[in-house]
Amino acid sequence: MRAKERLPRKHYSPEFKMELVRLALEEEGSIAALARKHDVNDNLLFKWIRLWQREGRVCRPRKNSSSLPALIPVQLHGGLFSP
Repeated sequence: MRAKERLPRKHYSPEFKMELVRLALEEEGSIAALARKHDVNDNLLFKWIRLWQREGRVCRPRKNSSSLPALIPVQLHGGLFSP
């Protein structure tokens, strides 16, 4: 039995997500049908809508360089590590 091959994940731009959320909130009709029309999983569109309604955004915040750990230069004097 062969293992099921996974398709690569789709990546959607913030602009695309926002446009679908806007359409879902403004238009009459099924959100699931709107998702299928744009080849997006229904639950994913519902997730974007909830995120927009709760937090005013449709994407995770990007990690900026200030939130990442930094390397600090160190000088060692004496002991085991001296040349």
